[in-house]
Amino acid sequence: MRETGHVTDNALINVPSENMTEAKSFDDQSQASATPKPRLRRELILAGICLILGLVVLPALIYLVGTQLLGVYGGGPHIGSFFGDFFRNLLSAAPRTWFIVFAPYVLLWMLRLVFWPWGGKKSTNTLENIALEAPAAKPQPARTPANKERREPFVAP
Repeated sequence: MRETGHVTDNALINVPSENMTEAKSFDDQSQASATPKPRLRRELILAGICLILGLVVLPALIYLVGTQLLGVYGGGPHIGSFFGDFFRNLLSAAPRTWFIVFAPYVLLWMLRLVFWPWGGKKSTNTLENIALEAPAAKPQPARTPANKERREPFVAP
């Protein structure tokens, strides 16, 4: 690629600068801004998985455990009637149903908060560091002469 300061054949713009060795094309810049960052992409994938868990798996588990512990579901004889009632409650904005949907994602965030490295630095309170950083022991005062009476501990009445 030749650097002339003009637009070249492959649509690269060469800007003379000490810090830049090669400029990006307009296509590369638009693609870079259009693609999500890996962290955002991972978060969206985790949110999608959590929503699927909250919409399908968790209600199915609630139905199965409920039928084992309480007997037949009162809304109908099979799991389809349970899901029908579940999605009907979603559309009517029942808070308990929306809580079931978002519970896996909320649990994920609670676990993240519990295990989040809050300090930013590694902990310096290891046994080795405490032993190395412990101040030197103060010298003990000289013992009192033997002629002083010893005071015995007692419990006051």
